[in-house]
Amino acid sequence: MRGYPTTGIKVAYIIDRLNSVLGLGGFRFTQTVHVRERRSRNGRVMFEAVCELVLQLGRWDNGQFITFAEASGFGGHVSMLEADARKGSVSNAIKKAASIVGCGWQAFAGRLDEENEPAEPAAITPMNRVDPTRGSKKVSSANGSNGSNANNGRITTVQLQRVRELVADVGGDWGRYREHVRGEHKVNVEYADRRLADQLIASLAAMAEKKKANGRRSRPRRLRSPCTRSARRRDRRRERGREQGPRDLSSRAAQGAVSRAGLT
Repeated sequence: MRGYPTTGIKVAYIIDRLNSVLGLGGFRFTQTVHVRERRSRNGRVMFEAVCELVLQLGRWDNGQFITFAEASGFGGHVSMLEADARKGSVSNAIKKAASIVGCGWQAFAGRLDEENEPAEPAAITPMNRVDPTRGSKKVSSANGSNGSNANNGRITTVQLQRVRELVADVGGDWGRYREHVRGEHKVNVEYADRRLADQLIASLAAMAEKKKANGRRSRPRRLRSPCTRSARRRDRRRERGREQGPRDLSSRAAQGAVSRAGLT
């Protein structure tokens, strides 16, 4: 870990880029490493390595490497272990030499992970190279599409945050969704390109909208009050009965009998 912010590209990406553009065996480099011992402020023994490296681009012809471009670079590294110092100096020298032929230009241009970065130019078609171990047989490489195409740039932080929010909106688990994307598109969602990120966002947004619509349709109906109209009328009659007091059923029955007998 460094004690300061840094932006760069790993040497493994540089080697992969050279292989994808030039083909396997389409480049080579020679290096000279000088190591000296020194003391740190705390008195510890440190090793400082300086590497001078020459990167050659070319092709093999009958066992001979024909160079058509060449670039040189220096790299340095300090470590408590001599092997680490040597390795770090060679890695830095490779990145420096490769930058001269255009590898990793995004880092030097300050355009890594920018939100409004325009699409990169189309990738160079890999060149056919002669395999030095198989005579004149040519080996060609083809780029596959697995969701990490550099032609339209890497997924931005805004897109990645939007994907996370939509996964949460549909009630999904982020770990399982990452595994789904890896199995479906052969790439981690953090390393997907922007076109694939747009597809994922559109799919998740449709799922979230469908879930919201289903939630509106399945909303429980409001229960009606038990005090219906007939119940309220019945309650009012009971209230009036309580206010008038108990009725004298015996006197009313007697009056009815007298009326029926025609005595009135």
